[in-house]
Amino acid sequence: MARLVNQSIDSKFQAGTNKNFAANKTLAFGGYSFTATALDAAFQRNIDAHDQSDADKLTAHASLVKAEQSEQTTAPIRAAYKAWLIAFYGPSSPTLADFGIAPKKPRRALTTEQQTVKVQKLRATREARGTLGKREKAGIHGTVNTVNAPTNGAVNTTTTK
Repeated sequence: MARLVNQSIDSKFQAGTNKNFAANKTLAFGGYSFTATALDAAFQRNIDAHDQSDADKLTAHASLVKAEQSEQTTAPIRAAYKAWLIAFYGPSSPTLADFGIAPKKPRRALTTEQQTVKVQKLRATREARGTLGKREKAGIHGTVNTVNAPTNGAVNTTTTK
């Protein structure tokens, strides 16, 4: 905001200086000494620099928007190509490094203590959730109550296994 205000002030100073002072008139103020023409040129350089900065910002913004649109188009292609390369060469192939893809590291083997803790956690979780294995599930059978509607209007209930 201050930059725009300063540009406006510089423009008004230029207009006032050109209107009220002769081009070769020397003006001394605040430890500076300028001719009216040099003072006008100093203000114009500042205005031009800010105008160029504004133009560069617009160009940069347009370039950024174009790059973001390009990225939206290219990202799915990149992901699909990476997946294909991994499927083609294998997840641990050193050839993937040629494409900038780090090969998948092999899983770290668990120590005996870690494996024991893992099994204990698994069993505790199954017990807490009431999860049953294949053989335990095979022994469980439910019963179904069915309602038969006879033609005489009476209701018959039977239990089947």
